Amino acid sequence: MGRNGRRHREDGIIYRVPAPIDERDVPELPMKVAGRRRWGAGLVASAPLLQLALRLRGGKPFLPKGVHRFRSFEESEEWTLKMLTRPRKPALRS
Repeated sequence: MGRNGRRHREDGIIYRVPAPIDERDVPELPMKVAGRRRWGAGLVASAPLLQLALRLRGGKPFLPKGVHRFRSFEESEEWTLKMLTRPRKPALRS
């Protein structure tokens, strides 16, 4: 390291090494607020989406009930995605 806290790289560029910062020397700055969260509208706002999901599934559960065993987490995720995206059973033709 050279004088005045400077270092020389092999390619000849000189750069300064910052002095270590002591936490006692840093002034306490006020926090900046970027936005505010509105409370209470979560369930009311999501109710139409939940009603649509129930109408699309016809009142049937998204996943079949019961105990399901899988060899791996990946196999479980694949099965869950398959069950969530499966088409409804077609209506019987008369």
